[in-house]
Amino acid sequence: MKLSEFSVKHPVAVTMAFAAIVVMSLVSFTKLSIDIFPEITFPTMTITTQYQGAGPQDIENKVTRIVESMVGIVPDLKEIRSTSVENFSNVRLLFNWGTNLDEVANDVRTRLEFAKRFMPEEAEAPTLIKFDLSQAPIMFFTGTAEENYGRITTILNDQIVDPLKRISGIGNVFAIGGPERQIRIEVDKNRLSAYKFGLSQIIQALAQHNVTMPAGDITVGNQSFFLRVPAEIDYVGDVNRVLIGNYQGRSVYIEDVARVVDGYAEPTMVSRQELGRSAFMIVQKKSGANTVKVANRVIEEIETLKKNLPPDVKVKMAFDLSADVKRTIANLGNSIWQGGILVILITYIFLFSFSSSMVILVTIPISLIVSFLFLYLMGYTLNIMSLSSIAIAIGMVVDNAIVVLENIMRHRRELKENLVDSAINGASEVGLAVSASTFTTVVVFLPLIFTSGLVGILFKQLGAVICITLLVSLAVALTLSPMIASLLDTERSVASRHLPVLAAIKNVFENGINTIESLFQDILAYALRNRKKTVLASFILFVLSLGLLRFIGTEFFPQQDGGLVQASVKMPANSSLDANDALMQRLIRETQDIAGDERAIIFSQVGQSSMGGGGMRNESASLITLSVRLVDKENRKRSDMEIANAMRERFKNIPGPWKIDFLAGDASSQRFGGSDKPLAIEILGYDLGITDTLAERIKSIIDTTPGAFDATISREKGKQEYQFLIDRKKLSALGIPPSVVADAVNIAFSGKTATKYREGKDEYDVFVQLRPEDRRDVTDVLSLPIKTPDGRMFLLSDLVVKKIAQGPMAIERKDQQRIVTVSANVFGRSLGDVASAVERQVRTIPLPPGISVGFAGTVKDQRESFRDLLLAFILGALLTYMVMAAQFESFRDPFIIMFSVPFAVVGVLWGLFLTGQTLNVASFIGMVMLVGIVVNNAIVFIDYTIHLRHKNMPVKDALMEAARVRLRPILMTTLTTIGGMLPLVLSRGQGSETWRPLAVAVIGGLTVSTLVTLVLVPVLYDLFEDKLKRTAA
Repeated sequence: MKLSEFSVKHPVAVTMAFAAIVVMSLVSFTKLSIDIFPEITFPTMTITTQYQGAGPQDIENKVTRIVESMVGIVPDLKEIRSTSVENFSNVRLLFNWGTNLDEVANDVRTRLEFAKRFMPEEAEAPTLIKFDLSQAPIMFFTGTAEENYGRITTILNDQIVDPLKRISGIGNVFAIGGPERQIRIEVDKNRLSAYKFGLSQIIQALAQHNVTMPAGDITVGNQSFFLRVPAEIDYVGDVNRVLIGNYQGRSVYIEDVARVVDGYAEPTMVSRQELGRSAFMIVQKKSGANTVKVANRVIEEIETLKKNLPPDVKVKMAFDLSADVKRTIANLGNSIWQGGILVILITYIFLFSFSSSMVILVTIPISLIVSFLFLYLMGYTLNIMSLSSIAIAIGMVVDNAIVVLENIMRHRRELKENLVDSAINGASEVGLAVSASTFTTVVVFLPLIFTSGLVGILFKQLGAVICITLLVSLAVALTLSPMIASLLDTERSVASRHLPVLAAIKNVFENGINTIESLFQDILAYALRNRKKTVLASFILFVLSLGLLRFIGTEFFPQQDGGLVQASVKMPANSSLDANDALMQRLIRETQDIAGDERAIIFSQVGQSSMGGGGMRNESASLITLSVRLVDKENRKRSDMEIANAMRERFKNIPGPWKIDFLAGDASSQRFGGSDKPLAIEILGYDLGITDTLAERIKSIIDTTPGAFDATISREKGKQEYQFLIDRKKLSALGIPPSVVADAVNIAFSGKTATKYREGKDEYDVFVQLRPEDRRDVTDVLSLPIKTPDGRMFLLSDLVVKKIAQGPMAIERKDQQRIVTVSANVFGRSLGDVASAVERQVRTIPLPPGISVGFAGTVKDQRESFRDLLLAFILGALLTYMVMAAQFESFRDPFIIMFSVPFAVVGVLWGLFLTGQTLNVASFIGMVMLVGIVVNNAIVFIDYTIHLRHKNMPVKDALMEAARVRLRPILMTTLTTIGGMLPLVLSRGQGSETWRPLAVAVIGGLTVSTLVTLVLVPVLYDLFEDKLKRTAA
């Protein structure tokens, strides 16, 4: 018994089966997590090693190279990158996508333990850190106050941060940027010297006088007691009476050599909301937690907590990733229901029968809803990839039902069969054809398995969901559709009996379709009479259309307007925090004027948080980061890139020795890391001088290339600094280790935390440093007292020689070779065009031996992805041919049908050209999809032609009859697919830029290929039949 026959004869069983599937799918939908992207594990690890007192070249030779050589043979390792700076080595390992990092981490740790044996004893053990995307903040708040600004960090921590940490799904919450309470010990250098003490003795004294020591336990009778000696400082005033030591028989206390200030730490960072001082509060979620649910809980909790804040303390949302998620998903949801309505209208217009439309349209909800069950079973989230696949598939899932129902109706209309027989025979007759057309669409996604990198990870889920929805739609078309058709009179039109207006519209439409059919018959008859001219004209169209490639730009992913603009301003390393803040305030004022009402908030910072550092010379100390969150796209006239460019042009007029970079786009996509700038050129070579010169030359090329902006060189020149050269012989004679001198200078001018002062549940640093008036310039450094082990005092100037020199710079390496990178932003021109223009000029530069130059970053990713997708396109075409060959049991007929594919490419090029879209990963995916889609119409056409030929109908007559019978279903399936994707083209909401090129590619390719299917394919079929006859004769 055939599948359709079983369904028609067992309607209750079929209905219950699908009902059960739908119920499970709806339950699955309620359990799906929501996120912006599929869950992605980045195959990246970082190895950090500290080696205090070592310069960059020592770090490179004594630490970094050893680590690189040891871990360089770990399996699945794709790339090694490293940075060596003063005191610090950072080695980043990039593995192939899909690598099990837990297994690899064990191997890496074993090798690092072995590597430590070859490092200097002073170097710390290497630390391995795995990259976790969940560590990226999902929310960002600003906190401002007037009267309570000095306590803003404490208020936020006590009244906001601590309660938020208790929310389910929260990974971490912390506040930075505001004043931090600190017990400051400001030492008088002269009095310290007079009492013959060193700074280190003050630190030791504070640590020894602020302890709580366990002292064992004691048993008294039948009871056991713990012994403890609580000796912590109870209140700040006690710090003054901490004993340092004795001088000439007199006890010397902290108050004798320093003043104790209960105040705030000297700021190392300034943060602002607009022009006002602020603190920042950052929220991170746990790995696997639902972004939207966590953010909603945070927002709800903060609204409650705000009621208990002091009146002048204001907390404002600066950034919310969940808002991007919700807007993007809402926009895709709108595209889905809008596409669904268009599909319903197109179907009804063609059929003008509610019952017939219902048979077809029941396919839509069932096919789409089942995708939720698939997502749940596979452990996927509901994200833009899964929803986009539904939006793309909504016009395709009705194709099979259209072909089946149209054939059922033809059996009733022309063969006069009853409801049951027409349903069984009509569905069975086209069952093989619709199965083959579905499989040809499905198989084109199989080659995505061979697509590497982020593109492969993202689009595999999209392809899987589309495949599931199409397979379900096939099952519905061959079971549920004929079953429903056997119960309803699909030939009777409700419109004609009850709605005269619709009846009139139906007549007009039918007349229009009849006119199109008649016109098409004439065109096809002419083409069959002039076969060579038709083939030649098609070939000329194909060749000329390839010329459009010159006018279509290329890029990796479409540029998105995510409503966030970031400007990063790099100041000279020796610029003061106050000077940097003054510039930041000017930039804020300029930005306020440029963005106007199109901005929602400006939040900025300069310097580094006390949470940063870690022994590495932190370049963020001289970095200004200015972020502008814009209002929604619908409420502004300019894109984020246009506003960023306006800021760039305005900032050029501000004088100063600073460099500026801009980053605009979708904030969520910036979570993926990598270079912020899309255009990057790497120069590999050992000689720093040669590679620096070459980098400057390439930078000058980029600076003069239209469309390229903000070119920078990753390796900065050394900064001027004071160096104090130690007289080792003299220090050895005095018994002073060099580390004592370095530590004294560090405590005096940078300060050091001696201990912690506890007050309630909070604790604060007790910080030792020279008083401000004793550390104003370099003469204060040289007059610093240094105490020898035997108690004698010397000035630093007696032990060292001052020298002005170039400070350390970072040495970057890639795959165990030194590297310098020149990078730039792109605006107003496609990335591919800019990269090609730069590449042509760079190729003219003669390279010295041992030096190599190549693209990196986004350009490299784009070229690798295009190569992989081209392979997927070719493999998809090959698999499609194989499926058709198996269906037709012929090598020739599928070959004829495959001529639809080149003209799908023609349609893609014309579509991208006319709409101003670029050739990118999304449009390339659309082109891969087209391989399986465009052949469907030709399959239905040729399949029916072969059916007629088996009835001994002449070739031309069979082609003309197939064109007449199959024109309507071909037009319906084409228009429903186009209608389903049209909202993706027209949408202007969040994330619409990502899918517009894909939809344009599919619509353009399907439109042109349909015309080719209806004209060129019949002509080629006729030509091959004639050749076959001549060969047989």
